[in-house]
Amino acid sequence: MTEIIEFGAMHYNTEKVPNISRVVCPPYDMIDDEARKGLEEQDPYNFVSVILPEGDGDEKYRAAMHRIFGWLLRDVMVIESDPGYYIYEQTFNFDGEEFSRRGILGLLKLEEEYGKTVKPHEKTFDQFIEDRMALLKETQSSLESIFFMYKDQQNTMKKEIDGNSAQETLIFEAADNDGGIHRLYKVKSESSPSIRAFFAQQPVYIADGHHRYETARKYMSLQKAELGPKYTGKEAFNYIMGVFFNVFEPGIKILPTHRLISNSNINPAELLKKLGEQYKVAALEFTDSRMERAARVKIRKLLTQYKGADKKAFGLVFKKIPNKFFLLVLKDEVQVNVNRQVSADLKALDVMVLEETILAPHFKITSDDVEKKIFYVRGDNKAFELVKSSDYDVAFILNPVNPVNVVKIADNNEEMPHKSTDFFPKLLSGLTVFSFKYSKFK
Repeated sequence: MTEIIEFGAMHYNTEKVPNISRVVCPPYDMIDDEARKGLEEQDPYNFVSVILPEGDGDEKYRAAMHRIFGWLLRDVMVIESDPGYYIYEQTFNFDGEEFSRRGILGLLKLEEEYGKTVKPHEKTFDQFIEDRMALLKETQSSLESIFFMYKDQQNTMKKEIDGNSAQETLIFEAADNDGGIHRLYKVKSESSPSIRAFFAQQPVYIADGHHRYETARKYMSLQKAELGPKYTGKEAFNYIMGVFFNVFEPGIKILPTHRLISNSNINPAELLKKLGEQYKVAALEFTDSRMERAARVKIRKLLTQYKGADKKAFGLVFKKIPNKFFLLVLKDEVQVNVNRQVSADLKALDVMVLEETILAPHFKITSDDVEKKIFYVRGDNKAFELVKSSDYDVAFILNPVNPVNVVKIADNNEEMPHKSTDFFPKLLSGLTVFSFKYSKFK
């Protein structure tokens, strides 16, 4: 049984912080050092100083705790007195078309048996959990909402939410750097029983936030052991903040994550010849920058067309061949062999096909060491540019994963290859916080 409950969110006070866009930020794992510095310089109250505190050792985590609760004492942040559900609405542009999606924001009861009602699709790594654990212990708060999905082909929740939209209260809105608009609404209590009953009947799926979820789950286990017989299961640390979207909603988008390789010592001509045994290989040649830009666009257009035809296709870029891009299309008669027992859904993923037919046999990169030998990039142009201007000598341009396939693989209790998904747009951090000490919940 999935339990999603109401809570009193801690959020910025618009009387003290009138421009919310200046203080919210992307999720912690989307922020590099340069972006972090820019966000902190943008506004002293920017939430980046809480989720990515500066300093040495444990002191930086204590600084994050003092900062956020200092803001609470000075009314920079406030806590809603009445628990409730919230609506997180995102309006954004994707491939020249405007989309909007509305998710339910609430608290999810953590499960002790991982994967039973909360379905992951990615492997987690201990080094990332250690950092988030230290921050969680100090702040005693769920600082960033996890992006969850649920299955609702009948749009039951959409009808419920939209039917009561006139009773929603807008708390604030913020803009992101991609031009998207993020709005936070409070839901009237009349909808609460329907929301809770709906989710009690089905699992939910982690889209973004696997490490944060696993951190919270491990922290719950630690606290449960510490409390012993005094543990009730109703303590605040048993819950984590999340936003829940219908996977069948048109606004659920995934960007492709491209693969770059350095120091490969690959001979392009020899590789292309070998790939020709399994792939149809086509070259797009160019002689100037204008033609190169056109070739980049053409690669994406062709990849999209082949995806629509349910064919596996990749773009291929070599540093040693600066005047050509290549298109690889898997031949119909080729059977992809995987060296372990996997479902047909996982086997059919583009990233799995790439690993099994190209990365493993020709680059000697397996699923066990892929995260050490591959550099992952969002955006076609960035991948093309990095091959031109950096140490990367090969790039593979991919198609995105279908969100419904993520759910299918999670239902099979399987993990997708590393960096298979890049959900867009991300949830903003700093819109809401769940304080274990001060937020009411029910």
